[in-house]
Amino acid sequence: MTALSDALSDDDIAHAAVEVETLVWTHPALTDEQWARHVQAACELYREAGHRLLLVAHTLETDTDVARLLAAVDVDAVFLVRLEAQPATLVERITE
Repeated sequence: MTALSDALSDDDIAHAAVEVETLVWTHPALTDEQWARHVQAACELYREAGHRLLLVAHTLETDTDVARLLAAVDVDAVFLVRLEAQPATLVERITE
Protein backbone atom coordinates (compact mmCIF):
# COMPACT_ATOMS: atom_id res chain seq x y z
CA MET A 1 0.00 0.00 0.00
CA THR A 2 2.92 2.32 0.70
CA ALA A 3 4.22 1.97 -2.86
CA LEU A 4 0.77 2.66 -4.32
CA SER A 5 0.26 5.67 -2.06
CA ASP A 6 3.69 7.02 -3.01
CA ALA A 7 2.95 6.58 -6.72
CA LEU A 8 -0.37 8.40 -6.38
CA SER A 9 1.33 11.20 -4.43
CA ASP A 10 4.05 11.47 -7.10
CA ASP A 11 1.26 12.03 -9.65
CA ASP A 12 -0.48 14.48 -7.29
CA ILE A 13 -3.60 12.29 -7.05
CA ALA A 14 -5.57 13.00 -3.89
CA HIS A 15 -6.17 9.91 -1.77
CA ALA A 16 -6.26 8.57 1.77
CA ALA A 17 -4.75 5.32 3.01
CA VAL A 18 -6.30 3.28 5.81
CA GLU A 19 -4.52 0.31 7.37
CA VAL A 20 -7.39 -1.43 9.14
CA GLU A 21 -5.31 -3.52 11.56
CA THR A 22 -3.63 -0.36 12.86
CA LEU A 23 -6.91 1.57 13.00
CA VAL A 24 -8.63 -1.05 15.15
CA TRP A 25 -5.66 -2.22 17.25
CA THR A 26 -7.03 -2.37 20.77
CA HIS A 27 -6.98 -4.47 23.89
CA PRO A 28 -9.32 -6.06 24.49
CA ALA A 29 -10.03 -6.60 20.81
CA LEU A 30 -12.99 -4.88 19.21
CA THR A 31 -15.93 -6.96 18.10
CA ASP A 32 -16.57 -7.33 14.38
CA GLU A 33 -19.35 -4.77 14.65
CA GLN A 34 -17.11 -2.31 16.52
CA TRP A 35 -14.17 -2.49 14.09
CA ALA A 36 -16.56 -2.11 11.16
CA ARG A 37 -17.93 1.09 12.73
CA HIS A 38 -14.38 2.42 13.20
CA VAL A 39 -13.55 1.76 9.55
CA GLN A 40 -16.83 3.28 8.41
CA ALA A 41 -16.25 6.42 10.49
CA ALA A 42 -12.67 6.84 9.22
CA CYS A 43 -13.75 6.46 5.60
CA GLU A 44 -16.60 8.92 6.07
CA LEU A 45 -14.21 11.48 7.61
CA TYR A 46 -11.79 11.13 4.69
CA ARG A 47 -14.66 11.60 2.22
CA GLU A 48 -15.82 14.70 4.10
CA ALA A 49 -12.26 16.02 3.80
CA GLY A 50 -12.51 15.63 0.01
CA HIS A 51 -10.68 12.35 -0.49
CA ARG A 52 -12.61 10.38 -3.08
CA LEU A 53 -9.96 7.69 -3.55
CA LEU A 54 -9.47 5.47 -0.52
CA LEU A 55 -6.78 2.81 -0.25
CA VAL A 56 -7.84 0.30 2.40
CA ALA A 57 -5.58 -2.56 3.48
CA HIS A 58 -6.85 -5.38 5.65
CA THR A 59 -6.04 -9.02 6.22
CA LEU A 60 -9.14 -10.93 5.15
CA GLU A 61 -9.59 -14.64 5.67
CA THR A 62 -13.17 -15.39 4.63
CA ASP A 63 -15.83 -14.18 2.23
CA THR A 64 -17.68 -12.85 5.27
CA ASP A 65 -14.63 -10.73 6.16
CA VAL A 66 -14.61 -9.30 2.63
CA ALA A 67 -18.34 -8.51 2.77
CA ARG A 68 -17.99 -6.87 6.19
CA LEU A 69 -15.11 -4.67 5.01
CA LEU A 70 -16.89 -3.65 1.80
CA ALA A 71 -20.00 -2.73 3.79
CA ALA A 72 -17.92 -0.63 6.20
CA VAL A 73 -16.03 1.18 3.44
CA ASP A 74 -19.34 1.78 1.60
CA VAL A 75 -18.19 2.69 -1.91
CA ASP A 76 -19.65 2.31 -5.38
CA ALA A 77 -16.54 0.87 -7.04
CA VAL A 78 -13.94 -1.51 -5.65
CA PHE A 79 -10.64 -2.87 -6.88
CA LEU A 80 -9.68 -5.81 -4.68
CA VAL A 81 -6.13 -7.16 -4.56
CA ARG A 82 -5.41 -10.50 -2.96
CA LEU A 83 -1.85 -11.27 -1.88
CA GLU A 84 -0.73 -14.76 -0.99
CA ALA A 85 2.56 -16.11 0.30
CA GLN A 86 4.00 -19.53 0.95
CA PRO A 87 4.23 -20.49 4.66
CA ALA A 88 8.04 -20.32 4.57
CA THR A 89 7.88 -16.78 3.20
CA LEU A 90 5.46 -15.75 5.94
CA VAL A 91 7.74 -17.17 8.63
CA GLU A 92 10.69 -15.30 7.14
CA ARG A 93 8.81 -12.00 7.00
CA ILE A 94 7.47 -12.33 10.54
CA THR A 95 10.91 -13.27 11.87
CA GLU A 96 12.52 -10.25 10.21
